[in-house]
Amino acid sequence: MKNRIEIVDDGPMKLTGEFELRDDKGEVVRARKVYTLCRCGLSARLPFCDASHEAAGFSSCPRAPQGTASADASTHSA
Repeated sequence: MKNRIEIVDDGPMKLTGEFELRDDKGEVVRARKVYTLCRCGLSARLPFCDASHEAAGFSSCPRAPQGTASADASTHSA
């Protein structure tokens, strides 16, 4: 399964693939195939989404700049 990060319009950040969520000590908290992470900051289950954004009317539809992957990588190198 290919790793994928998707920003859901007016909703959470969805991570699909082989991800491990680790705490501040580096310990694995969860290992799942799909995570939905809160972007509105209103979830009672942070960092996970509990759909609080729906009742709150959260609105955010960010878009990444268009271009090639190789061009993006060269502009973000350290």
